[in-house]
Amino acid sequence: MERLDKVISNLMCISRSDSRRLIKIGKVYVDGERVKAFDTKVSEKNEILVDGEKLNFATEVYILMNKQAGVVCDDKGNFPYAVSVLPDALKRKDLFCVGRLDKDTTGLLIITNDGEFSHKVISPKSNVEKRYRATLSEAISNEDIKQIENGLTLADGTKLLPAKVEIVTDDKKTVDFIIKEGKYHQIKRMAGAIDNKVESLHRLSIGNLNLPSNLQVGQAVEIDKETARLVFE
Repeated sequence: MERLDKVISNLMCISRSDSRRLIKIGKVYVDGERVKAFDTKVSEKNEILVDGEKLNFATEVYILMNKQAGVVCDDKGNFPYAVSVLPDALKRKDLFCVGRLDKDTTGLLIITNDGEFSHKVISPKSNVEKRYRATLSEAISNEDIKQIENGLTLADGTKLLPAKVEIVTDDKKTVDFIIKEGKYHQIKRMAGAIDNKVESLHRLSIGNLNLPSNLQVGQAVEIDKETARLVFE
């Protein structure tokens, strides 16, 4: 059980004083009853309405975003933060990105407040495959594919696990890379190691969790825990 003013503050991404103001002026209802006590105890079993809008008080939240270019996965830079551009109905103060996509990389991004889930997804021990679709500046050769599938060593000595390569287009410039790691700029550095360059990069899936075909660039949707756990199957 948590205090009502704290819950509203967290779920609406507003200050505690603003949440108390909403309660004070009669904008907050709990299970159909107007509540004016800031310290009223509530849980996820209660229905909380603020100005007629129902708050999502789920203990654990999982969101899929089709990340657009120009958005980043932490809040330390000068670019828009993925969590901050979520629709207001999905925003909460406790959300964070599971792993990272580069600023210019688009596609599937998981946002959650479940630290244990996030750690397991990004841990190399979990062997979770991530599929990326890359457009390359040059056609990939059979020798290039062989090197990648045997495990590359990058220029700085970083050793990569073997990855899978699937050619998508006849010109061999659009390629799917399936990796189990998430090293810094890994796909781009892999391409550089075979004297190629990534022109665009898009993440299609994490494990068996696929980017929904109807989720437009920049859109996000909440999923349940069972669906989120497809990443491990």
